Amino acid sequence: MIAGHWFVTPHATRQFMARIDPRLTYDAARNAILRGMERAGRLERTRNGRAYRTRIRPNADYPYAFRAVVGPGEGTMPAVITILRSGA
Repeated sequence: MIAGHWFVTPHATRQFMARIDPRLTYDAARNAILRGMERAGRLERTRNGRAYRTRIRPNADYPYAFRAVVGPGEGTMPAVITILRSGA
């Protein structure tokens, strides 16, 4: 489940816009999530065991810090379910 390409849910995109960068359009926010997931760190199980979370940290090429919650998608790709603020 945890490899490669990602499906980004509309909820995750809206949460990114609300919590991380409200200036972005919907498509730009979705693309920012996808770019961030390319640099995702270790995936850890959530407390309830139904999903995973990972932390995305900024660097010179990527300005955003956030945590992504990932779970099984409807198809073959794992889904980014929601976006949380990060203290990174």
